[in-house]
Formats: sequence, C-alpha cells, structure tokens
Amino acid sequence: MARYSVTIDNNRITDVEAFGHEDDEQLGLEWALSELKDSYRHARTVSATFSLTDRSELKQFLSAVASLLGHDALGDASRHLVGD
Repeated sequence: MARYSVTIDNNRITDVEAFGHEDDEQLGLEWALSELKDSYRHARTVSATFSLTDRSELKQFLSAVASLLGHDALGDASRHLVGD
C-alpha cells in the first residue's frame, strides 16, 4: 500500500508524491483535514505538506481541498480523483 505526501503552497497543490509502504506512523486524514481547515480559517491561506496513508485518504483529502479552496487549487492533482 502506498502512502502519499501532498504539498500546498499559497492555496494551490504544488506536488503529490507516492511513497512505498513505510512503518513510520502517519498522522492521516483526520489530522490533515483539521490542519487544512484551521490554516485556512486563521490565515485564509494554506502552505503546508500533508501525509496520507493510502489512495482512499488521498482522494478524500483532494475533494476537501477542492471544496475549501476551489477546484482550481487542485491543478494537476485532479488526475488523482479519477479511477482507482
């Protein structure tokens, strides 16, 4: 199972990387969504890197980014929302 890293810079996704399975503990979707919303609520801008544990979490996170920041924030990352 792959894990993913999503980098957002100034409200736009700039990088999505897939990594092989690692034993390191990942904070996962709940933490990522909380940080995304808190950052946006306080500063109206998001610039951070988020770790997700699998493709399902990646798709959920990208959907949340689109809902909060607008679909344009996804850029090329929108390709991760289609297919399995």
